Amino acid sequence: MRMRSCTVVLGFFLVVAFAGGSTAEAAKRASVKIVNKSQWAIHHLYLSPTDETEWGPDQLRDATVDSGEAFTLTDIACSDYDVKLVDEDGDECVIEDVDLCGGKEVWQVTSAALLACQGFGEAAAAPKGGSTRHATVKIVNTSHFQLDHFFLSPSRSNEWGPDQLGEDVIESGGSFTLTDIACNVYDVKIVDEDDDVCVVAGVDLCRDNSMWQVTNKDLLSCQGYGD
Repeated sequence: MRMRSCTVVLGFFLVVAFAGGSTAEAAKRASVKIVNKSQWAIHHLYLSPTDETEWGPDQLRDATVDSGEAFTLTDIACSDYDVKLVDEDGDECVIEDVDLCGGKEVWQVTSAALLACQGFGEAAAAPKGGSTRHATVKIVNTSHFQLDHFFLSPSRSNEWGPDQLGEDVIESGGSFTLTDIACNVYDVKIVDEDDDVCVVAGVDLCRDNSMWQVTNKDLLSCQGYGD
């Protein structure tokens, strides 16, 4: 968490840019100050010229950029780069086609930007040399209750996503398959025909072709009527 141009995501990051003079592009060097305004520490930052397929070395080396802190990259050769950030949870954010020929720049990394870039918000970028992992999950309703709604939310987000069932329902004995779910740990909310709500936290959706069985015991326990 649905692909679109990464230049949209870049708008979350790049807040100040001071263009250099009109000298030859190859002679220009850039510096970038990264200000971490997100909730998560940034552990790694990689650059790669956009026309290459391999990531360069970790620009942070042994450093981390904790929440509220900043780090400055210096002497960056003028070019268009793809940028990869890795946060404390190992989640990756990739932004493509970043123009680093402007001298001094400031990037602000916010929680909303990381979530969007990692696929939990409006946009998701494909990692260099590959694609974002996705999962397929088959939900089998073996309970006595019809399931009317099914919502997902990344565990570190405060907002539920859209109803994954859309206009469908999962009748007792029926099944429904969720496809193209971005790899992550999610909270899950199920609403049955009686409008009873069941929330399950911390579900790992990084294994493709998974199957969930929803039983009476599961629903009753989850809603607080069982164990």
